[in-house]
Parts: sequence; structure tokens; C-alpha cells
Amino acid sequence: MWPRLKNRVMPWVVRSVVALTVASLFWWVPARVEMTSFIMMERTEQLERVDNGIFYSTPWRVIYALKYERLTQREVEKLADNMQHLDCVATDSGVPNIVLIIGESHNKHHSAIYGYSLPTTPWQNEMAEQGLMVAMRDAVTPWNVTSSVFKEMMSTHSCDQHGQWTDGVLFPALMRKAGYRVGFITNQFYKTNRQTSANYNGSFFLNNQPFDSLCFDYRNVKHYLYDIGMLKEMESQSQNKSFVMLHLMGQHQPYDERLTKQGHIFSTKDIKRKDLSEDERRVVADYDNATWENDRVLKAVYDRYKSREAVIIYVADHGEEVYDGKIGMFGRNHMAEPTLEIMWAEFEVPMEVFVTPALKKNRPWILAALKEAENTPFAIDDMPHLIMRLGGVQTKYYDKERDLLSPNFQVRQRPVKGGVATYEEIMKKKERK
Repeated sequence: MWPRLKNRVMPWVVRSVVALTVASLFWWVPARVEMTSFIMMERTEQLERVDNGIFYSTPWRVIYALKYERLTQREVEKLADNMQHLDCVATDSGVPNIVLIIGESHNKHHSAIYGYSLPTTPWQNEMAEQGLMVAMRDAVTPWNVTSSVFKEMMSTHSCDQHGQWTDGVLFPALMRKAGYRVGFITNQFYKTNRQTSANYNGSFFLNNQPFDSLCFDYRNVKHYLYDIGMLKEMESQSQNKSFVMLHLMGQHQPYDERLTKQGHIFSTKDIKRKDLSEDERRVVADYDNATWENDRVLKAVYDRYKSREAVIIYVADHGEEVYDGKIGMFGRNHMAEPTLEIMWAEFEVPMEVFVTPALKKNRPWILAALKEAENTPFAIDDMPHLIMRLGGVQTKYYDKERDLLSPNFQVRQRPVKGGVATYEEIMKKKERK
């Protein structure tokens, strides 16, 4: 009787127990509406922003992990299908050395190069005066969450196009196939099994095989206390035809933890804000000091390339609230509806392009094109097309209408927060006031 009971009865017993367990768990969850939304989610960036307070028990945390794994596997499979046969031709016309520095939590309005009252970016201002840097005045990020920005920036798919980021291909793989030695040096998404959900969501596709091997020749495997320490990882990069992505901790909170001994430049006395308390002025001073430290890191990177023919692009993944305007907080409003104030602090980002003297001499068209595009509206999820242009990469994935330096570049609407609105639509509210 037991074999028959096992074959016929046990499956129904197991199903009943599982169903009753899930039902009982669901019944006791304090936010059942949110849980229903969670169950219906189909994208990892949605899952990352679920209220963690819902998953207070071990069973629900297991369910969350299983759901996360299912969605990441689906996205990886979609991306793998697209990247089976990468169409790319290597050329000799590209800039020999290209560096993409991705900053973190950088409120451009706290940078002197963008008009801030304190000298937080002394080296960047100096480079602009020397004519070796152009600061883009109208760059916008699609998200105020690093993990989501990384997906959009790494993919040739853009946010205003139909579909998802997995409908494109990872552009570092195209750079590598075009003959560049590609390095990824990061202080957040390095290869480790000790990741938060945000770090996992931002790098699961980069750490996955075969994408890791397709995209990168070199990656770091450890974290650095300060961004300046990461530069030793760049010593192994080839001096000929190299593309390096350097991903910083930048001005990520806690701000005071970004400061080396040299970084205590500003104090609360420098923050002339009568509307802020002493503690709040301390937060602002620490943030401004972290911005000064960031400037020092950019200089150190440039110094490694200044004798070569190189282009260095610096762009922040998103901005940050630093007690500016009506919001009265520091950090980010991940769950808030996009408003004029949030756009100003969190979605308008610094984007600067540095050239070395050798590049300025040998490829004057690049600097001329940068100056021409200085005030042009740009969405940073189109970054792959700009870099492929600099690299002379010939591929069907390159779109000249999304390349900021191309005479065929087309200004477009810039979706934010998954397409709930565009930056332009929100800015119209300001015009109507």
C-alpha cells in the first residue's frame, strides 16, 4: 500500500501543505496589497524597491530570494540570446585609451564647475580653463538607483525604446571584440558572495558567465576603503588600445567615510545656511569634502594618462539630496514620485569629458564636437554609442542618432524611473509656474 500511497496521495498532500503554508503566510503579512504587487512583478528593478519590512519572517525571505533568482535568470537568458553572435568589426581609427569613470551620488549643484559657491572642484576648474575639459550642462540619468542605472548604461538598448535593457547587448563586449583590452575596476560591484540586494541587482549580469568573459579582460576582486586606493588596479592595464571602466564610491553616504586625512577642507563655518542646524551643516560640509575628494581622484586618474592619447569621461550614476530646496533631507527619495526638486538634485548629473594634450593635438575634432555639444540635452543611457564612436567601433548596435558627438545626434525625450514620466514633462511644470 505504501508505494501506491506515495505515488498517488503524497503529491496532493505536499501540494496541500505548501498551499496552506503560503496562504497562512500571506494572511499574516501586514501589507497584503504590497505582497500581491510583489508576486506580479516581472522586472528585477521593481523587486529591488519592494518594502523590506514585508519580509520580516524567514519563510517570506526565502520566497523573496526565489522570486529574485527567477527574474534574474530570465533576464540573463534573454541577454544571452542577444549576445550569441556579436556583430562587430575592429578598426584602427579609435582613440587608443578610453576611460569611463562612473561616480556615485554626485549632486552637480555642489560642484564648483557647475556654479557652486565653495571650491569643491579645483582641478576640474583648472582643466576647463586650460581647454582640456568640457562640462556637459544638460545630462540626465534615467534612475536615482545605481543598480538600475548600470543596467541601462551597460546595454545598447535605451530607455525611450520599446522593451527592456535586456533587448540590447552589453557594450563592453563590443569594445573587447573591437580589439580593446577592457578592464572593470569597481568599489561596489566587485566579484564577491557578500552582496546586498542592490549590489546583486546591479552586477548579477556582469558576474555571470559567459558575460564576465565576453566583456572583461580584467576585474578587481577586493574593496578599497577609499577610491584613491583603486588606482593601483589600473597599473595592470595595457598602454595601447585600452578601455577601462572605473566605478567609484564617490559621495555615497556616510559622507565622512569617504574622507582621507587630506579631505577635511570645509567645516560647518563654510556652510552659510541659517536655515540648517549645526548637525545639518556638518552633513553638508562632509558632502562637500567628499566632492573635493572626488576631484582629487579624477586628477589622479588623468595623471596616469596625461602623456598618452586618451579621453576620460566622468559621469555620475545619479545625484543626491543635500538639504537643498524644500525637501530638507540628505540621501535619495527612492520611492517618491518625480518632482521638480527631485529632478534637480537626483536626476541632473555631472558629465565631463577630459582630453590629454596628445589627443587635443592629434584629434582636434573631438574637442570641437564636445564644445558644440556642451549645452545639448543628453541621456546617460545613450553612453554606449558615444564610447563606441570614440573607439571607432563598427557594429549594427551603434546608433549615430544617440551619439552625442555625431552630427546626426537627435535630441529626445528622457524617461525617468522606468518611464513613469520624462524629464521634459516634469520640467514643463516649472515653465507653467
